[in-house]
Amino acid sequence: TTKVTHEELRDPGDLFKRSMVSLFLVYHLHHFAEYFGQDEINKADFFSIENKNMITVVTLALKHLQSCSCNAYEIGELVRHKRGELYRIDENLQLGGAVYSNISLSNHSCSNNTTRNNVGFNGVIRAAKTIQNGEEILDNYGHYFQIKSTDERRSNLKIQYYFDCLCE
Repeated sequence: TTKVTHEELRDPGDLFKRSMVSLFLVYHLHHFAEYFGQDEINKADFFSIENKNMITVVTLALKHLQSCSCNAYEIGELVRHKRGELYRIDENLQLGGAVYSNISLSNHSCSNNTTRNNVGFNGVIRAAKTIQNGEEILDNYGHYFQIKSTDERRSNLKIQYYFDCLCE
């Protein structure tokens, strides 16, 4: 299954920015990390439009960057601070992002029935309430359901994920 990129819906400026980032990443993989091997690195025409290997890698990097904006998950850690004998969660530390191939394919809802977190390098979905036999398992797009009005939530989801939210 292919993850969505919504390339046809993106603003031309967004496509241009992501295209330039893709070229930048491949350039640095080529020149500084010697990622493509010595034979490819020594080619003077590596970034020539005729080099099909370079075009393939840049195209794949662009597809990945587009997909990440619709399929990536924040990796965070709840930082606990001790106050006397008790621990209290003081902050959610954002560590990065990841695309989890199985979790990214799950359906989402503003009224989700699961919660997502990380255990080491693994993304884990757990039931947040009783899920009846045959009921759809739903991840969330964020906590918009609880903290934003329906209009705000729908507007934010349209901008970020390119769809009309019809959640209850």
